Amino acid sequence: NPVTDETLNTAGAVSHVSRTYTNQQTNDKVDVWLVVGHARDISRHTPDICYPSQGFAMDGTQLKQPITPDGSTEDANFHTARFKKESSLGAGGPLVRVFWAWNPNEGDEKQWVAPDSSRIAFGNNRALYKLYFTSAMKDREESVTDNTAYKFAEMMLPRSSSADARPISLLVAPLRTSTPARLLAIPANPVLSTPT
Repeated sequence: NPVTDETLNTAGAVSHVSRTYTNQQTNDKVDVWLVVGHARDISRHTPDICYPSQGFAMDGTQLKQPITPDGSTEDANFHTARFKKESSLGAGGPLVRVFWAWNPNEGDEKQWVAPDSSRIAFGNNRALYKLYFTSAMKDREESVTDNTAYKFAEMMLPRSSSADARPISLLVAPLRTSTPARLLAIPANPVLSTPT
């Protein structure tokens, strides 16, 4: 997906991946955005700060949500929140659920984490990765674990959290060429297309 230079500069992104995946059976979509840059820049821009500039308002409380990647016993921890598209008529638009976390990918720190203060947690890191999963909500009462982005993250995270690989290279290379079959099925067996 195209990302403007202004957005990349605001995010502090030195490199990025932006993709949308579509379930061919249900038409559910998941947006994936991965950025890497200096920790001082990457740690400060979170959806509660950035999404209002895109016409969204947080709807409810920000939560921490563990996500257990397929085939793993160790949780990745993400922040998540519900956002509502503001409408000029005041009625409000669709709801989306956003998940986000950081990965320092240094030494023994190879897992996606959601610290209370990313600036304090990663202040000394030279490079820092931030990963977003976003999907529309079916309704306001949809549980976090029923959201399409959550289910997609369960499958995607094993590919982006390998102890010996850099998250950016794992996401960029495979997603630009071909998507492995295991990433093409959400638990209920719908098929995801290659990214659009």
